[in-house]
Amino acid sequence: MQAKIEAELEHGIVKEDTRQEFIAIIQDLQQREGIDHVALACTELPLILSDANSPVPCLDTVEIHVEALVQAVVSS
Repeated sequence: MQAKIEAELEHGIVKEDTRQEFIAIIQDLQQREGIDHVALACTELPLILSDANSPVPCLDTVEIHVEALVQAVVSS
């Protein structure tokens, strides 16, 4: 999947078949490992995955970090 990230997502190319491959991986992990969330720990993954299309809720690490930074600045 790294190749898909580099060849497609890094260039803003979002293909439905690639999305379905990522979803299939998440579904497999959900069934085999019982995952209940997935971390979108690559900045390009939110281009293709979200709570709306993922079988489990997504944790967008960029969004989480930005919210934490904003709270840190506001709290100062």
